Amino acid sequence: MGNLESIRYFTPELVLVVFAILVILFDLVSRGQTGKGIAYLSLAGLLVATIAVFIVGTVDQSLFLGMIRIDGFATFFKIIVLIATAVTIIFSMVSNELDPKAQGEYYALLIAINLGMFLMASSTNILMAYLSLETVSLTSYILAGFLTRNPRSSEAAFKYIIYGAIASGTMLFGLSLIFGMTGTTSMLQIGQQLPEIASAYPTAVLISIIFILAGVGYKIASVPFHMWAPDVYEGAPIPITAFFVRSLESCRICPVYSSLLF
Repeated sequence: MGNLESIRYFTPELVLVVFAILVILFDLVSRGQTGKGIAYLSLAGLLVATIAVFIVGTVDQSLFLGMIRIDGFATFFKIIVLIATAVTIIFSMVSNELDPKAQGEYYALLIAINLGMFLMASSTNILMAYLSLETVSLTSYILAGFLTRNPRSSEAAFKYIIYGAIASGTMLFGLSLIFGMTGTTSMLQIGQQLPEIASAYPTAVLISIIFILAGVGYKIASVPFHMWAPDVYEGAPIPITAFFVRSLESCRICPVYSSLLF
């Protein structure tokens, strides 16, 4: 489906963008004096996005020239992410860690990270999967170091950035090898061509898969690439740590699940 035709099925993501902007504008107008009002506005945005997901999720359609796809798999993960984010916002409302004057940026980032995770759940192209993964990662770095007056939070963000950069480079190298062997970034076409290529060049395919799995392993803190997780989880705000554990790590392997389905 072309770009213009795809927009009407892109409603949940557009809702998130609109409400992220509204949260920032509301915070500027109120000058950071209505923290709970911003939280309620964020919850309203998640509710509208949930309704949009249920409406759009009834179709099975490829969007934006095959870059993303709406199906039951993507809809399932989107609902999980929205529920986890709503719970995180509720916990954040009663948390005493957050600076009341910075809550606008905090809730806007929570909404923005949903956009990246939505795209990860729907991506059917390795380029889109990588870009959405990096969108989530960049937002996660900021949220992990959101307690600027806490040295542990700053240390957590720094370590998160370092290990995240290593993971991104490792994974991107493996993806570049896959692209070089198949000549395409479509997960469907890669899945069709890879068995034949693996029989001819098994070593090259094995190396590329190892690099991709190592990069993903760092991102989701799987053994033995989990050494960064304790420091990051300890330094981040408690609601954000819960959010990372509940939804972020599981959603980061959505592209892997999607590629296996194809």
